[in-house]
Parts: sequence; C-alpha cells; structure tokens
Amino acid sequence: MTIQAHAKVNLRLRVLARDADGYHGLETLFLRLELSDALDVALRPATGITLDLELSPPLSGTDVPDDERNLAWRAAQRLLEVSGQAGGAAIRLQKRIPSGAGLGGASSDAAAVLTALNAQLDRPLDDDAVRGIGGELGSDVPFFLLTHSMALGWERGRGLMALAAPPPRPVLLAVPPYAIGSGEAYAWIDADREAHGWSAASTLPAANRLNDWRTLTRLAVNDFEAVVFDRHPRLAEWKDVLLASGAEVAMLSGSGSTVFGIFATTERRESAAELLCADPEARIVRTATLADPVELADSG
Repeated sequence: MTIQAHAKVNLRLRVLARDADGYHGLETLFLRLELSDALDVALRPATGITLDLELSPPLSGTDVPDDERNLAWRAAQRLLEVSGQAGGAAIRLQKRIPSGAGLGGASSDAAAVLTALNAQLDRPLDDDAVRGIGGELGSDVPFFLLTHSMALGWERGRGLMALAAPPPRPVLLAVPPYAIGSGEAYAWIDADREAHGWSAASTLPAANRLNDWRTLTRLAVNDFEAVVFDRHPRLAEWKDVLLASGAEVAMLSGSGSTVFGIFATTERRESAAELLCADPEARIVRTATLADPVELADSG
C-alpha cells in the first residue's frame, strides 16, 4: 500500500502545568500541510522489519535513521506484536519533511505505517487499538491517524477533537540547519518559569468557529517561542520577515526549529521567500495548508 504522511504545524501551543506523572499538559491546534513523505508499506511472510530510506532535497545529508531508531520501523514492529500477525513488514520511505523541525514528520510516518499495515492484516485491529499503539509511540501520532486536517489536542495526545479545517492557504517554511530537541525546549521553559513565574490561562471559542482564519489568527500563540528565540535569535528575525511580508500567521511550529508563515495570497508568500532565500541558513519550503477530507492511501 502506498500512503502519504503529511507534515503539520501548530497554530496554537500552550504549555500548561505538569500532571501527576510529571508531564506537561498541552493545548494545541494541529493543522496538516500538503508537504508529505511517501511510504510503500507491505506485509511480508518473512519475519523482521526492513526500511529502505530515500532522502529528497533539501534533506540530503540529514541524519535520519533507517533502523529500529526510526519511528516508522517501531510502528510496524509494535503493530505486529499487538496483533499477533506472523511475518514482518517492508517499508520504503521517501523522506521530504525536514526532521527534528517541529513538523511532525516522524509521527506522521508512524501513523502512516500503522494505517497501511493494519489494513493488510488477516485480522485488523480496531480503531481504538491502533490509536492506543499510536499514543505509545508519541503524543502527535494519534492526530495523524485522523482523516481530518485539523484537530484540537490536549493531555499529551490522549485528548483529541477533530475539527473542520479552514480554507487552504499558502504556507512558507523556514528551516534552520539544526534541530531543537523537545526535551531541551521543555527544560528551557521550566527554567524560565522558575525564574519569572508564568500564567497559561486559556479560553477557546466554540469548535464551529475554529475553521475561520480571522479567529485562528487571534488564537495563534506558541509558549516555546520566547525561550527558543532567546537562544536562537535568527529564528525571531525570520518571523519578523514573514510578518513584514504580509503573513497573517507567523510563528514557531512545535518546539522548533521551523518558523512558518501562512499567507492570504501566493504573491505575499513569494515576497517572503525572496527575502528569506538570501539567508544561507534558511532552507525554504513552499507548501499549503490541507483541506478536508484527507486522502492518504492508495492500495494500488
């Protein structure tokens, strides 16, 4: 089965207090992008997992593992374990989404493998079981198992509400030549809040208003920005360029390192791209937000 694994941006990301297990609470709005990895996933008689990895520009030279460290590999392994299915899986992954960039590429690949491989099992798992495996693999994976382009998420992926996506808009991604680990970014937030205190009260409008770009623009915030921009000021400069070029939303995605802009017109996006292309540290990716419904798989 051939399947697309789309990238995401976070239109909103609030980092809340820690829970009883020591994990930070989250409130986030996920939105899929047209940018995607492509996977061919096949159930095979022989045991074990194989992963054939192809890196597409601008990813050449990027350190993406092709073994059990890859979340797609682990997704296949875990699904076979839980299902009790004999045999193994062969995965071919064409990687286009920058890794370690806050775009959810690894989580999306894992969800794609779960979806495609489960459809080939003799006795497929039900949706709840697949979501359970996804939640084990990572807090973003359950979102990518949805067929909606947008969702409200909370409690490390355990809470998820599918939403109608807003009309598609042009997007520009500016990706630096380094990743920012989520654990590192959370540590920065903890240190900053210990020193200065914090407040993360949140009030969201009714779900049926969240597919309106005017509403989403007002809600756009990312609690990681202050601490990430303090340590990587070039990213703050890129955000300023995006806003000055007419982006209606410009912000950090996830815990970084990508900065993205969403534009009302392609012409405004191209103005921003022309300026950012002059910066040798910026990898520029043109894409767009994705409408509903999401068509992922092709059994051919």
